[in-house]
Amino acid sequence: RNDTMSSKGDKKAKDYSYLIKDLSSYPPSKPTDEETPAQDDGDQGAAAEDSMAAIMGFGSFGQAQVSAVEKQKERDRMIALARRETAGQDAAAPVSAAAAASKEEGEDGEGDEGDEDLVDLAGDTGGLGIPISHEVTLQHGRKPITSLSLDPAGSRVVTGSTDYRVKFWDFNGMDATMKPFRNIEPTEGYPIRSLRFSNTGDVVMVATGSAQAKMYDRDAIEAFECKRGDPYIYDKRKTHAHVATVNCVVWHPRLRDVFMTCSTDGSIRLWDIADEGRKSYLTAVCRDKGKSIEIYACTFNRDGKLCAAACHDGSIHVFDVGQKLIRPKKQLKKHTGPVTGVCFGLDSRTLVSRSLDGTVMKWDVYSPTPKHTATDLPCCFQNTNVVFSPDEKLVLTCTSYEGNTNGGVVALLSTNDLSKVSQIGLGQRGGICVEWHLKLNQILVSCSDGCVKVFFDPAKSRNGAKLCASRATRSSDPLDQLSFGDLAASAITPHGISHGDLNDHKRSAKAKRVKARKDPVTSKRPEPPVNGTRGVGVGGRLQGFSSTMSQYVAKMTSYDPTRDEDPREAILRHAEAAKANPFFSKAYAETQPVAIFDTSDTPDEEIEAQKKKAKLKGGFDPNKRPT
Repeated sequence: RNDTMSSKGDKKAKDYSYLIKDLSSYPPSKPTDEETPAQDDGDQGAAAEDSMAAIMGFGSFGQAQVSAVEKQKERDRMIALARRETAGQDAAAPVSAAAAASKEEGEDGEGDEGDEDLVDLAGDTGGLGIPISHEVTLQHGRKPITSLSLDPAGSRVVTGSTDYRVKFWDFNGMDATMKPFRNIEPTEGYPIRSLRFSNTGDVVMVATGSAQAKMYDRDAIEAFECKRGDPYIYDKRKTHAHVATVNCVVWHPRLRDVFMTCSTDGSIRLWDIADEGRKSYLTAVCRDKGKSIEIYACTFNRDGKLCAAACHDGSIHVFDVGQKLIRPKKQLKKHTGPVTGVCFGLDSRTLVSRSLDGTVMKWDVYSPTPKHTATDLPCCFQNTNVVFSPDEKLVLTCTSYEGNTNGGVVALLSTNDLSKVSQIGLGQRGGICVEWHLKLNQILVSCSDGCVKVFFDPAKSRNGAKLCASRATRSSDPLDQLSFGDLAASAITPHGISHGDLNDHKRSAKAKRVKARKDPVTSKRPEPPVNGTRGVGVGGRLQGFSSTMSQYVAKMTSYDPTRDEDPREAILRHAEAAKANPFFSKAYAETQPVAIFDTSDTPDEEIEAQKKKAKLKGGFDPNKRPT
């Protein structure tokens, strides 16, 4: 066989000696602990990818999906990093007098354990610190901003207001002027209720005042619009979409293509992006005594197995997403006013709620009564939310007053017992929504006067508002004042056109508009009425009639002069001739009776009425039968 193969051709065996040379340069497979430090799972994975890249030319067979455990590890790592950076620094928020007194008592050994916890939270806020030493303002408009959202990376912000507008802000591209790069109106005439970036930051869901939510990409390009349901179907589970105002929209924490909406029609719906808003695949209805309840807000827990709905009657309905959502798993009702915001903790059992009755309550999902209650927190906006701090040591919510009679604040409450730790003043304006971003370590607050306050600390915060706050505004350039309206026109050769045409190109845009306005052809000016000198038309047009000869002939052909006469006058014109020579009554001329007219001043009806009154005055006659 070997002789046969050698006789068929002169093919040589491939040389793999270069692999042996490369393998000889690799370190030992099991180094000792003294030679190399211990590596965690991430370092070992990176080393394996480097080895594969060295041998095969690529590092891996694709990016694996990040599990929930790895996401939590990344979250814990970022919180620990923030704590190390702020170690040894005081919190930016001032400590209240009560907290200072508690601290003194703690130093003397007389303070109790609860006061020591309060001082620790007020001074350090769990190690992250309250980043409020600096602030910048994003001016959206003049009307209240009802919702805001940041993408997971913290590079872009989207805001929605009651002026029907949605604006996109880019921290990486803005300067100190703080101007948005996109300004859209999703649905004409409808105020924005809620908006939220997806977990990947590539799309934004917007809930307007209509029954149809819309999806946009991060560059404000519309992707699709959800359908509208049938309003004549009583059972909301039988129709595939909302039939009333969509008040809130949130994304599923685990499934990147699933989002949830709640509406005034009392239903919660789960949607899949793959369906492009044609129908929802899961529906829940909040009812009380057979009637639907308006839902103002909704949220998922950490693993996405539970969802909570904040209702108008002050109740909170908790549903199990794994089931068919026929009836709520739990009903928590203690608020006396509409619930405007709910938020789950990382343990998926703790729930905080915000209500228009001026309270914040902390719940255990499996307990019918709240564990703690914070009072004296007034608000007058149904979009007021409540959130946890990144390390869940604090609970944040905003306060507001009707008419901005008093300034609103951002209240920072302790998660343990909802006691007030500190507050952030907002001036003579009310607060509506608040967000504390983990990666940026910055607090964003939407206000009732149309602005967004961004609080940060240069020593504790990263990127975000720090990038654009330090950038100087762009200075004006003389070229900005020139007119570039004819850039798409043909090139101008100085010696190939007349002097007058050259001046036309040099003329400013305003002068061109004035000249075009005077030109009747360019401006499409309507023709003036005909003013003939001898009562006739000029230029083929007739005076006092139609604009052309054909229209005049058509008008005169179908002209009926009787339309311009009074019918009564036309009939009375023949009265004398009819009387002198009657046509129909000529046969009765000799036998016609003479007309006798009543010339008395009092009609017969009044005389009869007077006689009846005289009889009644004579008294009642019992022998007379009634008529």
